[in-house]
Amino acid sequence: MAAQQRQERFAQAHAGANTGEQGLTNSLAAGPQRAPPSKRPEEDLQEQLRILQEWICELLIKNQQLRESLASATNQRNQGGPQ
Repeated sequence: MAAQQRQERFAQAHAGANTGEQGLTNSLAAGPQRAPPSKRPEEDLQEQLRILQEWICELLIKNQQLRESLASATNQRNQGGPQ
């Protein structure tokens, strides 16, 4: 189930690679969804760790997409493409 959610998030992030700064701001502001606190602090810490790991993965994916977009735009400009 968690793997499926990550795949869906990856697909959504990949599909939205060209959404621009506003899309990135919106996705970062939304952040990962938090589960309600449990009765055991250990479970809460594990859940927080999992959420942070997911968020880091999402940020790494978005960073790579932005790098690829920048490289593509730079190549087009250097080759005399549309500006």
